[in-house]
Amino acid sequence: MLMEYEANKWYNIDIILDFDDQRASIYVNDVGQKSASFFTQRKDKLLSGNALSIYGLSPDSVSQFRNI
Repeated sequence: MLMEYEANKWYNIDIILDFDDQRASIYVNDVGQKSASFFTQRKDKLLSGNALSIYGLSPDSVSQFRNI
Protein backbone atom coordinates (compact mmCIF):
# COMPACT_ATOMS: atom_id res chain seq x y z
CA MET A 1 0.00 0.00 0.00
CA LEU A 2 1.33 3.43 -0.90
CA MET A 3 -0.70 5.45 1.57
CA GLU A 4 -3.89 5.19 3.59
CA TYR A 5 -7.06 6.01 1.65
CA GLU A 6 -9.57 8.58 2.92
CA ALA A 7 -13.21 8.29 1.84
CA ASN A 8 -14.78 11.27 0.02
CA LYS A 9 -11.40 12.84 -0.78
CA TRP A 10 -10.13 13.65 -4.27
CA TYR A 11 -6.69 12.40 -5.25
CA ASN A 12 -4.50 13.40 -8.20
CA ILE A 13 -2.57 10.29 -9.26
CA ASP A 14 0.31 10.42 -11.75
CA ILE A 15 1.94 7.24 -13.03
CA ILE A 16 5.17 7.88 -14.93
CA LEU A 17 6.49 5.06 -17.12
CA ASP A 18 10.20 5.52 -17.90
CA PHE A 19 11.10 3.10 -20.68
CA ASP A 20 14.78 4.13 -20.66
CA ASP A 21 15.23 3.18 -16.99
CA GLN A 22 12.49 0.49 -17.08
CA ARG A 23 10.77 2.03 -14.02
CA ALA A 24 7.27 3.08 -13.01
CA SER A 25 6.88 5.96 -10.54
CA ILE A 26 3.69 6.90 -8.69
CA TYR A 27 2.87 10.38 -7.44
CA VAL A 28 -0.15 11.24 -5.27
CA ASN A 29 -1.09 14.92 -5.18
CA ASP A 30 2.32 15.77 -6.71
CA VAL A 31 4.27 13.94 -4.00
CA GLY A 32 6.41 10.95 -5.01
CA GLN A 33 5.22 7.77 -3.30
CA LYS A 34 7.02 4.84 -4.93
CA SER A 35 9.28 3.97 -7.84
CA ALA A 36 9.91 0.40 -8.94
CA SER A 37 11.30 -1.55 -11.85
CA PHE A 38 8.85 -2.85 -14.44
CA PHE A 39 7.44 -6.25 -13.49
CA THR A 40 8.44 -8.32 -16.47
CA GLN A 41 10.18 -11.63 -17.04
CA ARG A 42 11.75 -10.43 -20.31
CA LYS A 43 15.51 -10.47 -20.81
CA ASP A 44 15.21 -7.78 -23.49
CA LYS A 45 14.41 -4.17 -22.70
CA LEU A 46 10.69 -3.34 -22.84
CA LEU A 47 10.36 -0.57 -25.45
CA SER A 48 6.66 0.28 -25.29
CA GLY A 49 3.28 -0.74 -23.94
CA ASN A 50 -0.09 -1.09 -25.64
CA ALA A 51 -2.43 -1.53 -22.66
CA LEU A 52 -2.98 -0.04 -19.22
CA SER A 53 -5.17 -1.64 -16.56
CA ILE A 54 -6.43 0.63 -13.80
CA TYR A 55 -8.81 -0.53 -11.10
CA GLY A 56 -10.13 0.64 -7.77
CA LEU A 57 -10.16 -1.35 -4.57
CA SER A 58 -13.08 0.42 -2.90
CA PRO A 59 -16.63 -0.78 -3.57
CA ASP A 60 -18.94 1.85 -5.09
CA SER A 61 -16.05 4.27 -5.65
CA VAL A 62 -15.94 6.55 -8.69
CA SER A 63 -12.83 7.02 -10.84
CA GLN A 64 -12.20 9.63 -13.52
CA PHE A 65 -9.34 9.44 -16.01
CA ARG A 66 -7.76 12.01 -18.32
CA ASN A 67 -4.52 12.41 -20.25
CA ILE A 68 -4.02 8.68 -20.68
